[in-house]
Amino acid sequence: MQIAIDAIVNKLMKEMTLTEQHKHNPQKVREHLTAVRALCDLVLEENMQEVRSAPLTESNPVVTQTMTPKYLQENDANGGSLLDF
Repeated sequence: MQIAIDAIVNKLMKEMTLTEQHKHNPQKVREHLTAVRALCDLVLEENMQEVRSAPLTESNPVVTQTMTPKYLQENDANGGSLLDF
């Protein structure tokens, strides 16, 4: 569910106005500022989800390499055993 940024900004402005009106009551100021924080977090979280859900448009593809062991080839060794000296 997407919320219009204009609605959130209007609510933020209303909360800030109420904060100014109650500036002599620390408890009320704290309540309104908590609401402002929640609204800001809502917008920021919504934007982060949009960024995460956006497809990657990287021009260089990711290449994965498989590592295959390369054995040391010596004349007096018997093969791929760890105990070959």
